[in-house]
Amino acid sequence: MALMTHTLTLPTTREYADLTPAQQTAFNQQLDIANNTEHSTVYFDAMEKAAHIAGIHTNASPGLAVCDCINHDTVCGCTLIFDTATNGIREVDGIEPGHNFSRLVCPTCAHDACHPAL
Repeated sequence: MALMTHTLTLPTTREYADLTPAQQTAFNQQLDIANNTEHSTVYFDAMEKAAHIAGIHTNASPGLAVCDCINHDTVCGCTLIFDTATNGIREVDGIEPGHNFSRLVCPTCAHDACHPAL
């Protein structure tokens, strides 16, 4: 007899705009913790919690980002949350001293060049 296991398959991306206000607040808090810590265990824990809040699974890395277009008045209005190891992302600006994150845009926005800094 074959044993079948069932696993829950989570998406690897999600629209930040689709999160409830409470989820957005909790997600932002975890990203702030990850961005400002000097300890890798705190970073990884915060990223895991942020992924859980967003209801996504990170595949290639323990890092998440929200497309930087969310911070600008762009035509696309992208709010995609994605794994930072996703192919095709572009860095808009490097890491500021004392922080862990670069400003990134998702592959679609990087390809379409809808971000003002690209």
